[in-house]
Amino acid sequence: IRYINGAPHIDKLTRKPIEVSNIVIQKVYAKVKDKKGRLYVKLTGKGEADIFTEGKLIEATWIKKHDGDRTKFLNVNGDEIRFTPGNIWIEMVPPWAKVRF
Repeated sequence: IRYINGAPHIDKLTRKPIEVSNIVIQKVYAKVKDKKGRLYVKLTGKGEADIFTEGKLIEATWIKKHDGDRTKFLNVNGDEIRFTPGNIWIEMVPPWAKVRF
């Protein structure tokens, strides 16, 4: 269940808490690109990721060589992560962000 401001995040249409089968915390390079506060986020390359699935944390890496490619998430052995069937919520954060879980 997703929480926001210490309370369950409720889906506006169903009035039920938002639930997700897989959560990915993808650490990406980001910087403020203008005075309006818009961000430049680098989505190609590689970096670290934390993946939560089936109640477990998997420390992983991500890789995406070109813009048209699919992002791949790899475990410490270099094997592609097999996600639990269902939805995947990907949160992109800069590497210096503090994520609590």
